Amino acid sequence: MPVYSYRCSCGAVADQYSRVSERDSNIPDCHGPMTRQLCAPMVSVQADMHALSPIDGTPLTSRRQRTEYMKRNGLQEALPATEMIRNAKAKRKANEDLAARLPKLAEPIKQRLYQEAGIPG
Repeated sequence: MPVYSYRCSCGAVADQYSRVSERDSNIPDCHGPMTRQLCAPMVSVQADMHALSPIDGTPLTSRRQRTEYMKRNGLQEALPATEMIRNAKAKRKANEDLAARLPKLAEPIKQRLYQEAGIPG
């Protein structure tokens, strides 16, 4: 809903949220009905988005332009961070499960391998 600003003859000002259809019927009172003022509309500014394509250096200045460029060049969006984290955790668990199933090295062999690799054991 837009915000309308009303002014009384005494100088008082009132701002009010109203539907467009109610802007002339839902007028606040002070010393009689207030008159509606013209107000600058509220504007939404898009965040500055500027990137250069790593393929050919084309400047991409809007999301729409970026989407079209990616489609035209057969590119895909990167996975969302939550999905990447979930995949990494699943991979780590699979590796831990695999390591648990592998046979254990005898302690003397393990110590010798650590020694040769320079790892304190």
